[in-house]
Amino acid sequence: MNKTLRFSLLSMLLMLCGSMFAADDVTISADKLSGLPEGPVTVSGYTFTADKAEGKTAPAYNTNGNDVRLYALNTLNIKSASGNMTKITFNLSAQGKKRLAPITASVGTIAKQNSADETVVWTGNASEVTFTVGEKATYGTDGEDKAGQFDFSSVVFGEGGDTPGPGPDPGVQTVANIAAFKALAAKTEAELTLKDAEVLYVNGTNDIYVRDASGAIDFYKTGLELTAGQKLNGSVIGIYDTYNNTPELTKSENTNASKITVSSGTVTAKNISAADAANYICDLVKISGATVTENGGNYYVGDVQIYDKFKVMTGTPEAGKTYDIEGIVIMYKEVVEICPIKDYTDGSDPGPGPDIQTVANIAAFKALANNTEATLTLKDAEVLYVNGTNDMYVRDASGAIDFFRTGLTYTAGQKLNGSVTGKYSLYQNTPELAKTDNTNGDKITATDGTVTAKSITAAEVKNNICDLVKLTGVTVTENEGKYYIDDVQIYDKFKVMTGTPEVGKTYDIEGIAIMFNDVVELCPISDYTAGSGPAELVISGAATFEESTVVTITPSDVDHDVYYTLDGSDPKTSSTNKRYMEPFTITESCTVKAWEEDADLYAEMTFTKSAPQELTVEDVIAANPENTNSTDGQVKVWVTGYIVGYIEGAKIEEGAKFQAEGCETKTNLLLATNYAENNVANCIPVQLPNNNVRTDLNLQDHPENLGKEVKLYGHVLKYFSVPGLKNVTAYEFTGNTSVDMINAETISDGKMYNVAGQRVDASYKGIVIMNGKKYMMK
Repeated sequence: MNKTLRFSLLSMLLMLCGSMFAADDVTISADKLSGLPEGPVTVSGYTFTADKAEGKTAPAYNTNGNDVRLYALNTLNIKSASGNMTKITFNLSAQGKKRLAPITASVGTIAKQNSADETVVWTGNASEVTFTVGEKATYGTDGEDKAGQFDFSSVVFGEGGDTPGPGPDPGVQTVANIAAFKALAAKTEAELTLKDAEVLYVNGTNDIYVRDASGAIDFYKTGLELTAGQKLNGSVIGIYDTYNNTPELTKSENTNASKITVSSGTVTAKNISAADAANYICDLVKISGATVTENGGNYYVGDVQIYDKFKVMTGTPEAGKTYDIEGIVIMYKEVVEICPIKDYTDGSDPGPGPDIQTVANIAAFKALANNTEATLTLKDAEVLYVNGTNDMYVRDASGAIDFFRTGLTYTAGQKLNGSVTGKYSLYQNTPELAKTDNTNGDKITATDGTVTAKSITAAEVKNNICDLVKLTGVTVTENEGKYYIDDVQIYDKFKVMTGTPEVGKTYDIEGIAIMFNDVVELCPISDYTAGSGPAELVISGAATFEESTVVTITPSDVDHDVYYTLDGSDPKTSSTNKRYMEPFTITESCTVKAWEEDADLYAEMTFTKSAPQELTVEDVIAANPENTNSTDGQVKVWVTGYIVGYIEGAKIEEGAKFQAEGCETKTNLLLATNYAENNVANCIPVQLPNNNVRTDLNLQDHPENLGKEVKLYGHVLKYFSVPGLKNVTAYEFTGNTSVDMINAETISDGKMYNVAGQRVDASYKGIVIMNGKKYMMK
């Protein structure tokens, strides 16, 4: 009860402190952002996402612990988990002061930008902002005309207002278990959920090794006070990191025990073999009956080094003797080490063997960690091919694998049911079931049968490793004395081929697919035969298309010349014929006619271009798209509506402006069916890309466009979190307008109101209502 009370008081105090200092500055140093290469990084409630410019090959960021670097045209997006940001200060690194490009922001203002002042300062009021790096350096000592860069050593959020302070870090993500915590990018702060987690061993104030059902980790110098055997439930916040490849939860400003419930208990070491130790990093294990070897003054069990990290061993073990060793497994660079938690004991009695799990099928066996021993369940598994005593390729409904030197003796075509124990391993990326002390055929029932190869394409070979496949009518190429079918190398592993295939000829090839490092190989199980590929001339492509389609012409023989026409004339005799060299693109309706010279074969295909779909604003709203970016094959449409305003800021509900006056953005418009619309729910936002559409339509430069009806050609996508139009590449004014176009000076009397019902004077620009009529004020 007293412990619970202390935790409650501590939680209240933390909440109070978070409220008192919610507006304090938050400083995030570059080392906290080192996880950017793997994706978004969240620190203290702010999420950072870096990206490279389209078409650029240079990395979008380069962290070395001292700075974050963005190259020309790269972007950095920052989101706040709670409240709006009002000021962001980037402190430039040494390199940043030398070659600083002009920085632009999607919202707000770059209020200060000068390498001499060593800062770039943004001001605004938004929960999200994207910064873009200019193309050429403008500031600094390296001079202009060099590629722009943006290097900063830290970023500061603050100066009061709505900016969220450090508080309790509401933006810190929560992960479900230790495995999920270890899957985070390095230096990421997160809240780890603890469910029946066990304290395995405590090493003073340095290490607390903790295990849950998903795995184990080292709580390193967290300041938490725990003892071995305790069971933990609740959660704890910390930073994920690794030290020489050992995973750690390290202390952050938010690390404490306020959300942890502790209960007493005991902990038991897992019985494993030395070969499995690499799969139990930070876990408490026991290796029984292990024979010790010595090399260079270091002692080993198999490939696992014995390291007296906790200073519990009396003397050194004797090489050649067997011991029982119980300890924590760690990594030191590439070396797996076991750190005894108590003195080793005589292991002449091998003790209990390691726990061996059972998996349901070949796919589950291949999903194991490398060098894991398990029992594979065999259900109607087929023996595909047997290569002497080395390889036996086996397939079930879930996939295929190589039984490598297992000592099992079966023949191709047999069906296997039961189970077999073996070790999963990868040899040059080919999956294998390798022999262990427990491998035998005692639990396998074999029945005779036949096996059939899968008919696939060359592109599908890499998805059928260790399987028996057949490629029909494939053309062979040669490169540096090696023969290929597209990217698949033909490898005579089983020595069944007579001579070499002829380049350019087609064949039927049946064999086992394997991997050799990054090369996909097909190993024939019988000699290749002449290809039974198509003996016809084939034209292919999309018969109906909206913008364009690619036309491919395939001759009956790769060595034959083909001629074609697009105007309907005879490709054999027409003066407009062209020799086919490679696939080509058409953008208009036509009939493609082809003639294969050597075989005197003809083919033709008609291609029809369909008109783009025309939609209304209501159609776009009803479509309710889910994607924010266009997908492969998505077609553009025409959307018609009246320009009724624009959006200022990051949220459409708060930023919709039904006027042209005061417009300070060129990147968007609001479109509606009714020219006098002022309800944002009846409008769609339109993104104006950086092309002639933006130049001609934006209300900042062209307030006279307000109230005009326009047709826009683009993708229907989610924009400002609502249905909208993006990637607009063309427009047409329909000629319809909502008002009579007159000059302001012709209005000499009467009261004027804008479409929102507000009283305005003669200086107002945009649509006004006077004496029951609408006018455009220029």
